[in-house]
Amino acid sequence: MLILSKLATELGMAEEQLVQRCISLNIQLKSRGKRITESDAEKVRRSLQKVEEPVEEVTEEKAVKCSVALPLVIGIADLAERLETNPAEILKKLIQNGVLANINDELDFDTAGIIADEFGFEAVEEVTEMDDQLEEVVGTENRLKQLLREEDPKKMKPRPPIVTVMGHVDHGKTSLLDAIRETDVWSGEEGGITQHIGAYQVTLRPKEDDGKGKKQGLTVGSDKRIAGRTITFIDTPGHEAFTQMRARGAQVTDIAVLVVAADDGVRPQTIEALNHARAAGVPIIVAINKIDKPGADIERAKRELTENDLVPEEWGGKTIMVPVSAKKRQGLEDLLEMVLLVADLEDLKANPDRPAVGTIVEAKKTVGKGVVATVLVQAGTLQVGDPILVGSISGRVKALGNALGKKMKEARPAEPAEISGLPDVPEAGDVLQVVADDRTAQQLAKMLERRERAMRLRPTSRISLESFYASAAEGEVKHLNLILKTDVKGSAEAIKDSLKKLETDEVKVDVVHEGTGDISPSDISLAAASHAVVIGFSVRVSPAAEQVVQQTGVDVRMYRIIYKLIEDVQKAMGGLLGPEEITILRARLEVKAVFSQNRDRFTIGGYISQGVLKQRDKVKIMRGEIEVGRAEIVSLRRESTEVKEVKDGVECGLMLKKVKGEIKEGDFVDVYIIEKREREL
Repeated sequence: MLILSKLATELGMAEEQLVQRCISLNIQLKSRGKRITESDAEKVRRSLQKVEEPVEEVTEEKAVKCSVALPLVIGIADLAERLETNPAEILKKLIQNGVLANINDELDFDTAGIIADEFGFEAVEEVTEMDDQLEEVVGTENRLKQLLREEDPKKMKPRPPIVTVMGHVDHGKTSLLDAIRETDVWSGEEGGITQHIGAYQVTLRPKEDDGKGKKQGLTVGSDKRIAGRTITFIDTPGHEAFTQMRARGAQVTDIAVLVVAADDGVRPQTIEALNHARAAGVPIIVAINKIDKPGADIERAKRELTENDLVPEEWGGKTIMVPVSAKKRQGLEDLLEMVLLVADLEDLKANPDRPAVGTIVEAKKTVGKGVVATVLVQAGTLQVGDPILVGSISGRVKALGNALGKKMKEARPAEPAEISGLPDVPEAGDVLQVVADDRTAQQLAKMLERRERAMRLRPTSRISLESFYASAAEGEVKHLNLILKTDVKGSAEAIKDSLKKLETDEVKVDVVHEGTGDISPSDISLAAASHAVVIGFSVRVSPAAEQVVQQTGVDVRMYRIIYKLIEDVQKAMGGLLGPEEITILRARLEVKAVFSQNRDRFTIGGYISQGVLKQRDKVKIMRGEIEVGRAEIVSLRRESTEVKEVKDGVECGLMLKKVKGEIKEGDFVDVYIIEKREREL
């Protein structure tokens, strides 16, 4: 076996050219492209004898590194083997790059790629047959969104709306959910034991006599409006859980119902819940609860909601507000009718005849059943016996049950079900999908687990003030989202007024949520889900929130001086505008003589009137104000001596190559550079 570089030296050609020659001769390079057999080397020699090709000068910029395929996560020993070195050398390079590691550690792809570059290799992601299948089955970045994409509109059928109820802790959210649950006729069935599975469906039916003198179902008179319709409710412990699921990419809610007590009005948690729902981008319906209480003031509640940009329809706004009493069961039919009206406007549909896709609402490990998880099916039909992939866990559906604990044969779109059959407990927000068979599920689970490990090894990449510059350059960001927490409300108003003055037609500041008091875990969760930066003024971060910051990598900025806060945000917004590209003339030579021309090479002489000309400069050939060609400076001569650069005010000779176009006396050879400058607000 011959080393490729030695053969290239023997033949007097660049290694890159030798590789291309081997490819043209269908010669397979050995040991990751660095070695060649003796017989193949002889074949290359014979081919060069037949056709003498001009060998083009190869500069350092043209040198091509050998590529090495690396997985998303790789052990140091394995990396050393692939880079044809020993682990000790890898550890040295890691220390030089500020990474302390031992031989048993694993590296993510980006870190391994940096080390590979140090050893003269270009890292490429290792792709296997299963990787291709993984992309087809689980999608890419937004996995759920890609899985739910349906190309054939003819297969789409109407589905029930999925509703989340949120609000202040003692404004009657649970009472309202219980009252709605009892509206369903099955909740009165004898022997039915309602159990908490995180989500349930309500099928709305007219009241009927159950044979025992009791009426069940809806109030008589409302039958025609909503009878026979179904609504799915997610019974989560509040807006924090709702947002944590959304931060994981699980956008499962179609409509948010905001509960406000008529006797208490808008409270800080009400505003918090409202901002979480707004950030999710879902329609909001307000249920003004406790209208039966002596101190109830519906109009005051509406005024306070209007102050928070929720204007009722009867006041010329767009927000539906329904007075209800969960205790007295008043207004429930009106509320449910409004939910269905909004659902009809949203035109909610899914394909029930495809492999099921859903989201885990909650999961736990029980003594009798093992791991049980509540899944909300979003497309397709989930059946007992289906092989499933949940996050990076594989399993098979052994049993399906509803909120009554009754067995189900299948779960259709927007239908919640409790499943068993998973070996480990998944996280809320994990995507469930049905795959071809158990073997596929297991293989894909391993691949996903590898990806998750790679993500854990990588530094977090949440939005920060510094990262806005890069994001804006790629056109990813148009708004700077902020969570603002201050010591008093007056501080928040002053800061918001100052930030508004910074806005332009191109860049906006969106305060996703504001409040007083310390930064809470809820603030961090909302920031993670909304790609926002948390700004604290004269407050602190609670210990519980600190833990969430560590998990999510959210950028939290603390200030005690307003002008410093405004200054930092202004810098971030300036970055958001993106840099300006400015073309600057660095050097100019006036052509006095054209000495020779050979194909695309010209030898000329001239006078440098501006700047400094250097070897390897890329130049433009200008005739007056018109560009007539482009070229590259191969060499420079000053008084018969070859030099690397020539300054203005003197004459020199130069050779240009890759000349596109012609050069005449009187033309100008110009060197331009492009500078990127930050724009300021």
